[in-house]
Amino acid sequence: MKCRKEKINKMACHMKVTEKHFSIKDIATGYTENPQDNSVTGLSNRLEIRPKYQRQFVYPRDKQDKVIDSILHDYPINVMYWVQTGKNSAGEELYEVLDGQQRLISICRFINKNYTITFEGTQTSYAGLSDKSVIDNYSKLIVYVCEKGENQSDAEFEKEKLEWFDRINIVGSPLTDQELLSALKYGDWTTSAKSYFVRKSDSGDTAYSYGIQSGHPARDYLSIKKAEKSDDDKAQEKGNSDSYTRQGILEKVLCWITAEGFKMGTTVPDGKIAQYMELHRNNKDASELWQYFTNVINWTKGLFPDYNKVMQNVEWGILYNIYHSNKLISATTTAARAKELLSDKYEIPRKQAVYLYVLEIGRAHV
Repeated sequence: MKCRKEKINKMACHMKVTEKHFSIKDIATGYTENPQDNSVTGLSNRLEIRPKYQRQFVYPRDKQDKVIDSILHDYPINVMYWVQTGKNSAGEELYEVLDGQQRLISICRFINKNYTITFEGTQTSYAGLSDKSVIDNYSKLIVYVCEKGENQSDAEFEKEKLEWFDRINIVGSPLTDQELLSALKYGDWTTSAKSYFVRKSDSGDTAYSYGIQSGHPARDYLSIKKAEKSDDDKAQEKGNSDSYTRQGILEKVLCWITAEGFKMGTTVPDGKIAQYMELHRNNKDASELWQYFTNVINWTKGLFPDYNKVMQNVEWGILYNIYHSNKLISATTTAARAKELLSDKYEIPRKQAVYLYVLEIGRAHV
């Protein structure tokens, strides 16, 4: 009998999952995008479409169009997963999107921002539809809502919810390793880290543009694909401007500070980066990581003021970890040596290795 009770209690500790149906019209009501904190809400402010652990919108324009095209043809657009997070003062249930963010944003933008798509050879907008009921009364939107199970603690529910998030994101537009890790380790620290290392800004207050006043922003020292390819046209094609690196800069800096590895893609659920994020996830901000990053960039620029494009392929954080405290290394010699070796006078196959060589020589004070 005791074993049976324990089994029942164990089952009750699992989150509850229920199938529910919502109309697109209701979801799009009160739709807002707040650029200050990257939040997105709908369903008359009852649905948090972009929770803190979610990535930014990354659907390319053609995928956005296909979502709307499927609805106009009355085709299914795949199941969505939401989380019930409580109730408002009126007793209405509140939700956050676990999976389905990109489809919902595509839909709500079409309805609220007068976007147009090519539908059956004609430019079509929501405002221009003669029969809006095909959108408003779309009946194939299936949502599974999970909520905390009986006797389940908040921590247990949070853990199970994010494990579910991990599993369902193996389909669709897949998360990068760092995006998934940021989801699993979400909190104030991760939100702050994204504001420093994911958000695009040209004012020098993010990793993308730090040091821009001196002519070469920090992104010129980072081998992150697409870090500079995020103008308005490409942002429109690929999603939005916040998707320019898919958290690549954040992963790079975490690789540096943890010495996890020299290459991208080393982010694993139980690796050093995961341990670092877990250790700091309850911190109020990521200022320590930001300070480390700015120290790396300032140290690099101080020792090697003459910029060379090969500098983008150097793991500056790893070099900083090894050499920054060595008092024998002086910009007086390092800059001149690097400049000479990088000149056309020498045929060096891997020119980025020059900086490591110069630092080693400097450490020996030769």
